Amino acid sequence: MKNNLYLVVSLFLIMSCSERVPSKSDQNGDRKYIQNKPVVKINSDFYKAVFVPNSDKLIGSSINDKGLKIYNPMRETVIELNDKNGAGITPMITKDGNNIVFQSYQFKDRKRYSSIYIQDILSKTLKPIVSDKRNLKLICLEDNNVIYVENNNIKSFDFIKNTYNDNPQNINVAFVDNNLNLCVYRNGKKTILNPSGKGNYIWVSKSSDDSLIVYNIVGKGSFVCDFEGNIISDLGRLHALKWTYDDRWIVGMDDYDDGYNYTKSDIIKVSKDGKKRINLTQNSNIIALYPSVDNKKHQLLFNNSEGRVYKMELKN
Repeated sequence: MKNNLYLVVSLFLIMSCSERVPSKSDQNGDRKYIQNKPVVKINSDFYKAVFVPNSDKLIGSSINDKGLKIYNPMRETVIELNDKNGAGITPMITKDGNNIVFQSYQFKDRKRYSSIYIQDILSKTLKPIVSDKRNLKLICLEDNNVIYVENNNIKSFDFIKNTYNDNPQNINVAFVDNNLNLCVYRNGKKTILNPSGKGNYIWVSKSSDDSLIVYNIVGKGSFVCDFEGNIISDLGRLHALKWTYDDRWIVGMDDYDDGYNYTKSDIIKVSKDGKKRINLTQNSNIIALYPSVDNKKHQLLFNNSEGRVYKMELKN
């Protein structure tokens, strides 16, 4: 296999240790959500891995979020999709698994300019949606629409019809604007919520039923609120937040560093009311980072600090 085309990786090599089911004494007696099954790995430079819908493929990036690459378990290969700066920060895959949407950046005259692209995963064809804007942020995918913020205004692009909308209606999204406010956009109107007061909001995500929002505010922790800004629960210290398949749980990482490198990190699963907290990796000795959830297969991915990818089965 040619080294300049493929990076061969070993996936599904069983580790000598497995994840322990938490005991009643340390995890509120909740045993049914985690399957005691060996963790498997990609032994490769593969960060922030995400599942490709309707396939067994995985998409990841490099340690500095430069570019995207795809892992094919049938061929045991990793193929580069692109080398765009920042592509690995918030890649989003369409429901059919055919395209990936991402934001990238470049510097011109010491100023940062951002672009949003959609890429066909099979052909690797890149198409710019928005190019070289100063205040641009990718928010989410809603059906066939790419939702983004440009100069603090919500806009959308329908990648099937190839049309733009400067004031989209009938969408319900939560996001962080360019000033790091937590905002919602419903029925054509943007509202700043900031439920925990002034601060820098990050890792905002809405539940699949559009009723709740999980977020982190720097220095204060993570919380769940509703779309009116009423705080429902305090989740404590948790980063890189993701909802699970049933909207009852949130997964994230509890990470620590020395200012240069990660020194410790676990993947944590916490109930949306904040009352139950399960450490999914407490017995693994892995610096576990950036969880990603497959809500159909009930699986979870994460990587360690060296870019080795692990998969975990989650029970209903």
